[in-house]
Amino acid sequence: MKPEYIFGGLALLGVIAIIAYVQKPKRNSDGFFNAMGKKQYYCRNERGQLYLSDTRNCKQGYEAIASTAGN
Repeated sequence: MKPEYIFGGLALLGVIAIIAYVQKPKRNSDGFFNAMGKKQYYCRNERGQLYLSDTRNCKQGYEAIASTAGN
């Protein structure tokens, strides 16, 4: 086998390894892998109704009770 084929194959494997390393999923600040990397907050009113909010500021009459990593 020619040395050019061996070196070419090793170079190709190296390029594939570098691309796989650069494109691997990153962890967010909570240590989870997610697509958007932002938190969502659960807001609850005095009747106990819940909804998700992208910010910690809930609608008037609602309070933030928990957060989640979101999708």
